[in-house]
Amino acid sequence: MKITEFFNKTKGLSFFIFSLAITLISFSFLSKNQFPGIPFRFSEYIIKHLSFPKADLFTWVSDHVTYCCDEWLSFLLLHFVYRLSGVVGMFFLFVTISMIIFFIIMRYNRNTLGDHFIMFLILFIFAAINFSRFFAFEGIIVCCILFTLELMILYSNRTADTKSIYLIPFIACLWANTYGHFSNVSYLLCILFLIDAAIVKQKEASKSIIRLGSMVALSFIGICINPYGIKMLAYPYQHNLSSRVNQYLGSGAPDAKEFNSLLFGFIPLVLVMMLFILQRSKVEVIDFLLFGLTAFATFAHERNIIFFLIAASFYIGKYAIDFSEVSLYGKPIQITFSLKNQWTMICAVVILIVSICISFGTGYSTLKKKEFMKQPLSASAIEAIQKENPKRPYTSPILGDALIAGNIPVFTDHRSYIYQNYNLSDAENIDFLFSGFQAPKSIKSQIEVRSDLVEYYFDKYEFDGFIVYKNNSLYPYLNALPDQYTKQYDDSMIAYFKRN
Repeated sequence: MKITEFFNKTKGLSFFIFSLAITLISFSFLSKNQFPGIPFRFSEYIIKHLSFPKADLFTWVSDHVTYCCDEWLSFLLLHFVYRLSGVVGMFFLFVTISMIIFFIIMRYNRNTLGDHFIMFLILFIFAAINFSRFFAFEGIIVCCILFTLELMILYSNRTADTKSIYLIPFIACLWANTYGHFSNVSYLLCILFLIDAAIVKQKEASKSIIRLGSMVALSFIGICINPYGIKMLAYPYQHNLSSRVNQYLGSGAPDAKEFNSLLFGFIPLVLVMMLFILQRSKVEVIDFLLFGLTAFATFAHERNIIFFLIAASFYIGKYAIDFSEVSLYGKPIQITFSLKNQWTMICAVVILIVSICISFGTGYSTLKKKEFMKQPLSASAIEAIQKENPKRPYTSPILGDALIAGNIPVFTDHRSYIYQNYNLSDAENIDFLFSGFQAPKSIKSQIEVRSDLVEYYFDKYEFDGFIVYKNNSLYPYLNALPDQYTKQYDDSMIAYFKRN
């Protein structure tokens, strides 16, 4: 029995089972996500006051630091799921959202799944693994569904008039309230399909252009329906085009020197590009435009590989290699499931069962050890810092979310874009000044050289405490000056110093 016949007869059921297995396997290793302090604290404020704060709630730097919470609706969703079902519910929320995305993709490709099983399977493996790598307690999980749904609508409308295209303004509105700094994608996708309709000049092209143009205009209106109004139209560009933000966060383009980035970031890009190059027929305009947009987004930020893989799943079936045309010694090669080769099917089933057992075992262990949504700071650390009650502490950005969860004010956190007009430059300079303090023997000489400049920043912000990781280069500096900085708390991960 050929693979094509097998999957066409089961109508994708088997592929759904494979996808579920892959998703569970990849998400079983989702153990490093920290407790989402900012989403939960922000949700609690909205529920309590039934309004949005005019200034940021979590930093002491200035009363004028504003935070555009463009993910407020996603935050509320995560908050309610956690309150109702705890970490188990959050874990399965991630898996469910992944499977919804896979279902939409399989629904669109239902007629070609069997023909290009291997190609789609490879794509789904990359997608599932990258979901587990980059899904976080943010609006990106909802954004992925909206991106997938809009692509299905636009591709379906390309071949036949569908009323579902009128859902796009509502998708844009949801986007602006769940992951606002990506809301511009809702009309950018429409513009890409509009360009395609204008270039290709298919039947009733003018009708398609008018319809897509109206969706662009209505998407603008949809985006404006949010707590921040018309400002959301410019917000995605202000947020995403800041290179300083990406540098400070230590994020950005995939790094080929890192194995995970090379394997799961670069290889999918190269594989799809090679499929385009090896095609005998012309690559369709919309597919090329979509490839270019999502590839550019991926090189801007590695996490966007998720959107590249979702987009590729809508056009890759047209460019998959036809193995029936491949020959060896003049004989065509056919990939088939043979009932005579029972050992092949038995091995596949055994591997699938073992993989699922591993995934559930790992997932159970993760939940039992309380490593999923794990607080990066111990309860004793939070309690000790709360007892000292610093009003103007220096805090490492990576600790921001955990400190916010513990109601401790922060100097900076991972939302570095909100600090650009305030203390971001000084925070970068402080980190740079301490970069040479790794070797204990050089601490004394480094203090003599840099103490004046270091103390300048300390005095400028009137720090009354310092909450730092022990592997941070600031730690040996503070530890070497006990007369000026008293260590009030110390564990295997962090230390808290009080300024005398």
